[in-house]
Amino acid sequence: MSVARVIPWLDRWGTLLLVYLLPFQTRIIFEHGVLAGAPSEAGTVSLHLTTALVLALVAVRLARRAGDGRVMRSKTALLFGVLVIVALLSLIVSVAPRATLIATAHLIVGGAVLYLIATAPSGREVRLAFVISACVQAAIAVGQFMVGRVYPSTVLGIAAHYPEVPGTSVVEAAGMRLLRAYGTLPHPNILGGMLALALLAARGLFARSRAASLGTSALLTVGLFLTFSRVAWLALAAGFIAHWLVNRRVQSAARLPLFIATLVLMLSAAFAPFVAARVGMSGRLEARSLTARTSSIEDGAALIAAHPLEGVGMGASTIAIHVREPLRPGYGIEPPHSAPLAAWAELGILGLTLLVLILVRLGKAALGAGNIGLIAALGVVVLLDHWAWTTYGGILIFWAGWGMALRRT
Repeated sequence: MSVARVIPWLDRWGTLLLVYLLPFQTRIIFEHGVLAGAPSEAGTVSLHLTTALVLALVAVRLARRAGDGRVMRSKTALLFGVLVIVALLSLIVSVAPRATLIATAHLIVGGAVLYLIATAPSGREVRLAFVISACVQAAIAVGQFMVGRVYPSTVLGIAAHYPEVPGTSVVEAAGMRLLRAYGTLPHPNILGGMLALALLAARGLFARSRAASLGTSALLTVGLFLTFSRVAWLALAAGFIAHWLVNRRVQSAARLPLFIATLVLMLSAAFAPFVAARVGMSGRLEARSLTARTSSIEDGAALIAAHPLEGVGMGASTIAIHVREPLRPGYGIEPPHSAPLAAWAELGILGLTLLVLILVRLGKAALGAGNIGLIAALGVVVLLDHWAWTTYGGILIFWAGWGMALRRT
């Protein structure tokens, strides 16, 4: 096979492989990060399998010049480049330079994923790979729920999570602790976000097979439900409502949302005490979760008040909080539960402005592509949680979501 044929082949199948592997956290860890005696991702030095694949694919894509060259020269790409430069310059003020370098590298990889998906040879194939990967994650989630624990796997990059161990994400009701599904991701909220995006991205993929459409939607819905992620549930609802408002004159616009809503109601009836605890935020664990979320917002506001212009350094918000409160245990410190708030705390007002401008421009482009549902879901995720800015796996899934939103369905 000639080079002229090999490069397109590598580009196509390498991109699809990358999209499939996005939720897998396989990596080589060189040094574990520690914050006030607790494990911390902020200072963990590692190399993810997906990072190596992204770098290789960018080289292939540029060699092939398959993507429109205007993408690299667009205002959005320019703004993203300036955001990366600001992140690097934050080393000057950073309270944790190593964490800043790691977080900046993650941001660059996220931008590369956005570029690779936005310029991929086939938008439909990318969405199909994402949905298949999400279905695998949903199946893993069901298995984790059935056995009641998450077993570790070095190959798949899965950490152990047992409901009886403090720090594991569970939902508690009637004296029972129910494990929230993780999939292969580091937190149920990230898995929930991915499954919500997959349900919206699957629109139109299986138009020729109603059975495949309903079966895929059912599996993804069950997996999403088992994450017990309020933000993910809200993101999915916002996505379907936005899509229906724009397409309400189309008779089929409400069929899939009604099917999913019916399935969710059936699952909610089966797990009524746990759903009531999550939705009503009642019980000891839910009160603690609400307190932690509120505390993270207050921590972010305090960092912004102290460093409104320059921030505390990319990826260094948790460490900066520890510096402010050295007696506070490390396991109780979380980034601000809002990506824009975390960006402001870490990169100052300029970093926040750049992020908002990038998302607004992406939103306008995605709206022109007819993906109002994905825009709404991504907006909810970025406003109400931090993983799209702070967590490697979440960063990749978030920017992959925008990459799919830019492609016409």
